[in-house]
Amino acid sequence: MITKKSTFRIIFGLLLALGTMILAEGAMRIYKRVGFDTSRDFYKRYRITPDETYWTEILAPLRHDSKVPTYIRYDSLLGWSIRPESRSANSLYRSNAAGIRASREYSQLPDSSVIRIAVFGDSFTHGDQVADHETWSTYLQKQLTALGITNEVLNFGVPGYGVDQAYLRWLNDGRAFRPDIVIAGLQLENFFRNLNVFRPNYQLYSGIPLTKPRAFVENDSLHWFNRPTIKPDRLVDLILADNHPEVIFGKENYQFHDLFHASEGLYRFYLFKYIRKFWHPWPSYQLNITGNNEGKVLMKKLLEEFRGSVEKSGARFLVLHLPVGGEVRARQQQQPQPYGEYRKELLQGFDHCSTLTELARYHKKDIFKHHYTPLGNQTIASILADFLINSDLLPERKPGSTGIHRAQLTKRYDIQLP
Repeated sequence: MITKKSTFRIIFGLLLALGTMILAEGAMRIYKRVGFDTSRDFYKRYRITPDETYWTEILAPLRHDSKVPTYIRYDSLLGWSIRPESRSANSLYRSNAAGIRASREYSQLPDSSVIRIAVFGDSFTHGDQVADHETWSTYLQKQLTALGITNEVLNFGVPGYGVDQAYLRWLNDGRAFRPDIVIAGLQLENFFRNLNVFRPNYQLYSGIPLTKPRAFVENDSLHWFNRPTIKPDRLVDLILADNHPEVIFGKENYQFHDLFHASEGLYRFYLFKYIRKFWHPWPSYQLNITGNNEGKVLMKKLLEEFRGSVEKSGARFLVLHLPVGGEVRARQQQQPQPYGEYRKELLQGFDHCSTLTELARYHKKDIFKHHYTPLGNQTIASILADFLINSDLLPERKPGSTGIHRAQLTKRYDIQLP
């Protein structure tokens, strides 16, 4: 028999639970406003499925005509690129009028006495988390200059790029600057980015919520899907649609996450969205190169096409292996390299330089803070400078250059040429 006392306890308990939830919801909303620089950081911290507010807010600054422009912007041919004449929010990065990471301008026609080197790749080439003067491309220029070689190094790296986008950046932006040497910074995780179309399908809370061109090989020829790429304004409508269309999921290898849930019913409350993840977890997934034949064929074809285009322009092409923390740790612990055999197979026949052995001499925290530290970038630049000096890629002298013969230099590292 239910007494008045027990009824009171039930009602009190329910009211207490409701009050607690209201307070928790209020606390989350206040914390979202004062505890995070962006809504993206809040959603990422609590792994909340994005809603209309999230997508509208994160995509708006990426437009060309944004009143609050970001360092990264939408690009119809590349997916995204660096906004010309801009600075990053943390003031570490600066771009010139051509969208190159630099504090100076470059003429498209280089001085005849200057050896021009252009580097392409992702955030490890761009130099995320360090200032402009602390990237490996800047250190490379300084070290070659110290060796008496008149040179300039142009940094075309863009955060989030795959090898496909780096190649397209060369075709669309870099080729016009007529470099003598082109260096493709290769981070092996780019293998998976090549197979991605809509970046949040691969990394949901990416600060780059855009689509990219997707290359594929057919009849031994390179073809492209999603070119031009989808504009941010249209992308919001496509994400919020009931059925995601072919333009987002066509040729897409990754669909790991719920991209969107409307703010209706209980989904209006952040607390409910947060609790929901415990009974509706994200699917687990593993990325594997070994059995991915499509990815292997595509990566090889992209590098071959990249090299072919560079050599057709009269420049030399070099692949620079940029290892991540797991690769360095494996070398330090004398364990098998993640995808070490694949890397050897991929780079066979290419001029390439590896920095792994020298980086492994340092404690991981000294050379990585996810991306390379200034010391890590300095080390890479030193290895690369010696490699260039002791290979046939670097012209011995250009008219008017103060360059000295490579035979006069003493190698600081034991680097095996390919």
